[in-house]
Amino acid sequence: MKMLKPVTVRKRVQSAVELEEQEFIQELPIKEIVRRERRRERLHTALFVSLFVVSNVCYRISLIGGDSLQWLLEHMAVIAGTCILSPLAVVIAWSLASLGSIKGAWKLAAFPLWLVPLTIMFLVYRGTTFDNHGVFNSLAYIVLFIPLFILSRILIFIYRRRNKKRDVGFVFLALVLIPTITAAVRLTYIRSDWVKGMKGEKLVNNENTWCHIYPPALNWVGLFPYRWFPLYTGPTTCPSTKTFATLEKGLLTIDCPSASTYDLLPDVEDWSYDLKGHSDFGKNPFQKTLLKSVITRSYSSPILIDQMTVIARCDGNEQILTQVKRKNETVTRSNKERRGQPINIAFIILDAVSRAHFLRRMPETAALLENMTSSGDSLAESFQFFRYHSLESFTIPNEQAMFLGSNEYMDNQGKEAMGKYKTIWEEANDRGYVTAKAEEHCADWSSWNQFNRTSHLDHQWLSPACLDEVQPVSEPWGPINGPFSMRRRCLSGTYLHNHLFDFFDKVNHAYPDLPKFTSGTFLEGHELTTDVITTVDHDLKRFLERTDFNNTVLFLLADHGNHMNIFFSTKTYAGLLEASLPLGNVIVPKWMLKQQPQMREALKNNEQALMTGLDIHRSLQHLMVWPEAPPQSQLSTTRSIFETIPLSRTCSEAGVPDYYCFCNKTKRSKDTVQ
Repeated sequence: MKMLKPVTVRKRVQSAVELEEQEFIQELPIKEIVRRERRRERLHTALFVSLFVVSNVCYRISLIGGDSLQWLLEHMAVIAGTCILSPLAVVIAWSLASLGSIKGAWKLAAFPLWLVPLTIMFLVYRGTTFDNHGVFNSLAYIVLFIPLFILSRILIFIYRRRNKKRDVGFVFLALVLIPTITAAVRLTYIRSDWVKGMKGEKLVNNENTWCHIYPPALNWVGLFPYRWFPLYTGPTTCPSTKTFATLEKGLLTIDCPSASTYDLLPDVEDWSYDLKGHSDFGKNPFQKTLLKSVITRSYSSPILIDQMTVIARCDGNEQILTQVKRKNETVTRSNKERRGQPINIAFIILDAVSRAHFLRRMPETAALLENMTSSGDSLAESFQFFRYHSLESFTIPNEQAMFLGSNEYMDNQGKEAMGKYKTIWEEANDRGYVTAKAEEHCADWSSWNQFNRTSHLDHQWLSPACLDEVQPVSEPWGPINGPFSMRRRCLSGTYLHNHLFDFFDKVNHAYPDLPKFTSGTFLEGHELTTDVITTVDHDLKRFLERTDFNNTVLFLLADHGNHMNIFFSTKTYAGLLEASLPLGNVIVPKWMLKQQPQMREALKNNEQALMTGLDIHRSLQHLMVWPEAPPQSQLSTTRSIFETIPLSRTCSEAGVPDYYCFCNKTKRSKDTVQ
């Protein structure tokens, strides 16, 4: 017997099925067939047109804005939901056009119906502020539309083949089940990771602890591996540039075969509020004033430079050079004000990085901190705080708490009241410290966070952050470029964060004999993908390795967890929980712990204690007078982390608003565990 090929069998079976369908149709009256087809056509056309209308309406709703970040966060679920529905509706509409009974005229008419309103909204709503955030919306639309459209085309292509029901069903199940099973396996695997910390320790809930933190059953924030978004974020390394200039001991030397120039960036630490201050988040007058103050000169021979930052230019290349010159007035003040030999204080803020995400994306730094404790040769020991709780999910109240000891939302004080508080670096100045601060975006901290105040510092690395490469003047807060970009952050051929580390190294070199209070804010965690912070990992580890921990206490903290990812936007429990539990670590010299054993006991206890930025502020004050007790606090409930914090402490006692407290909650609602 001759065996038939599988392809032949499949064709004959398909022919038999088609024959049965034709016989069924032939049994119906012609008018009934026509009537059914026309009704089907009208239904498909109406649905087709409606989907485009729904898409554009959803996109317009997603553009709603308010006057503050707090308003935006409260309406984030609506904005995120409509942002997702808008491209999804379009993909469904075009799929219906391919498979349904829709005439070509309607398909042609659909293009202007869809694209004209959408294009107008794309062009009109180009802002990056709270009331106009169209850049982020358009990016989300494109990011979602492209993969959804490609997936729909694949399914339609398979559907049109013979044996379409079997093939489409198989492919659809594969496309749905494989990612679902993969996600389920990964979520199960990482569920236990959320409570884990360094050194084999973990978050512990026991009867002595009032604040029980319950890990998310579905840890969505940890679902995606590193670089899950490379199509849109591009390369992670900075393009190499030619080195042709040096700035040593104030002498600028440029080695250029042709004519060269250099720009002198202004030193802004002594600028007044009139020059530094600004009131508009979207239009930063300070940046524009600073860029107008840049002086460009032609270079002919080595020349002495007084400014801290210089941009050398040669044959289309540029190189940024920084110097920190020892100031006589700073030395005189320090010698006059300081008592004894205070310990150096270094303060690093990784904006929008949770404790759990630090361990996911910064393994090299985490391994170094672990080794500090286990290694007998280490000069310092690190401590991690599992219940370090933010006061809100955005920066202002948390940094105000850390740097001022209060915030404008407590007792409805308002920003005007913040002008009466001294910043922690001004207190450090009064106690004889050399103060230095660096930012990765073009904003003076006090001008931004206090009323009618400007930061008073000995050295301030801020002018380079106002360059267009770091913060574009035309679109300063966009998702593609600028301080909140989901792409790499580069300046003059190297990562932006390396310029800050270099600045701190030079401050330490300029004042080896004086106590120093240095503070830097790094914004690589403040973006959509949660991946950019990984670019800081290796360089942060190297910076910590060269830090003199025999004479330095270093805080490695965040103000809050990530509040820009989709899981926070859609208000999942995992997203909201991570936003409320930021990174909290401190590195302390071992000789201090030996001199005061009760300090180490307190720090170990406090790893499980509830604390906030208010306690960090008191801890900084404590270090400035150590080994004495900290000065009297303006808030009776604040505690220094170098003293024992009761495990029975409540959110109210810690200063965390009841509506934001995540203690004793098992879901995103306000329900608590009794």
